[in-house]
Amino acid sequence: MDVPTKSQIDRLGTRLRTTDRVHDSDLEMLQDVRRAHDEVLAEVTESLAVLSFQGDRLHPTSRLKTIGTIVDKLKRESVRLSQMDDIAGTRVVFDGGLADQDGITRVIRRAFPVHDVKDRRERPSHGYRAVHVVVVHRDLRVEIQIRTVLQDVWAQLMEKLADSWGRRIRYGEPPLAPETPAFRAGARELTRQEVVNTVLVLADLVGRVERLQADQFGVGPRLVAELRSHLPQELQERSREVEALYGDLENTLRSLMGVDG
Repeated sequence: MDVPTKSQIDRLGTRLRTTDRVHDSDLEMLQDVRRAHDEVLAEVTESLAVLSFQGDRLHPTSRLKTIGTIVDKLKRESVRLSQMDDIAGTRVVFDGGLADQDGITRVIRRAFPVHDVKDRRERPSHGYRAVHVVVVHRDLRVEIQIRTVLQDVWAQLMEKLADSWGRRIRYGEPPLAPETPAFRAGARELTRQEVVNTVLVLADLVGRVERLQADQFGVGPRLVAELRSHLPQELQERSREVEALYGDLENTLRSLMGVDG
């Protein structure tokens, strides 16, 4: 397969950004770009799967950006197509806290040539929290998303809503038909806009709960569970309270996965 040069790719990106009708030749070239990234993505994902943190192997999953999402990003952002970090992406989700997230990030940074690291925990993107490590393999970029379980459940919920109510809600825009009833909370129905607002509030709660875990103990929650019997009684009780809050928040996010489309 002949991969277009960077200048050809950038000219393609300009054409895709400025036209509403994509020519077949440009679609074919974009598919060539995607296929090249797909090959590199498979190799990066395979390399990730042999890495481990605290004795546990990483379990990456991968995805390739669709033609539609590539074109949408080109129109939304002033990014060159050759410099788009997330055409190829892989994700690592783990059962742990912020300290574990930092540790996994260090493991990945040691294993790959790194182009960039984006920490979206302190400065989330419209509620989205994660650490992204952009690595370079065979001169192409692959974005590795590192998420806690809470961060991942929240992101999946927002993706589900975006698939049904408009992709741009992930960037702060209102949903399609914002006043449409979407979720029953007790005796009251929430509109789509109210559901989105609630999900954004829950995103802030995700951040606070995970910071509380980190501030309270300074170690990952699994290690806390192992050490609990050696903690003073007061800390044992507080650790259980934090775990209960974490579990309640995860259950709330998962329950919202069933909102009406």
